[in-house]
Amino acid sequence: GQEVGDVGEADAHAKAIKGELLGSLFGANRGLFVVSLLLCLIESLFGTFFPVALSTTIDAAAAASLDDIAASALFLVFLIAGANLTKLVYRHFMPLFLKRAVAGYRRVAFSHLLFKGIGSFDGGGQSRYVSALTNDVTTIETTYLERVIPAIGNCLVCVASFFILLVVSVPLAVTATAGAVI
Repeated sequence: GQEVGDVGEADAHAKAIKGELLGSLFGANRGLFVVSLLLCLIESLFGTFFPVALSTTIDAAAAASLDDIAASALFLVFLIAGANLTKLVYRHFMPLFLKRAVAGYRRVAFSHLLFKGIGSFDGGGQSRYVSALTNDVTTIETTYLERVIPAIGNCLVCVASFFILLVVSVPLAVTATAGAVI
């Protein structure tokens, strides 16, 4: 009976630590995460509408309509400027988010490490803890944190592109979607 209670308590403690570690990545950095995510989404939308604007400009040139060429070229310039400005601001906020998230993660991990018993470090345990504070944190940063926001942006690009394709041609949208699924 006592061993089962100890295992349950250990599982609950491990879940609490995992929750605290996850919170250290996003909770304290919620503002930077949201700003970085919004900037990535806006940049993705600019990129999604660029081919539409370029197509409109080419169609206006083919029709030799100077007013349409000017309007579509102005929209194209707006998209390029907006995308570049958004990218510039994104490149400021994303590293701040990453730096604070990793620092918070290390701080929480180290604070739990300080309360470990001395016996935890016997028999090679210290190398496991050093790895957790260095290599594992770097892996979390490069394979998860750096990619989560662009992955959400890419999902938005797929959805927006599908809706644009529906507006342009429903049969083409159905064919392209079927081909993508296959």
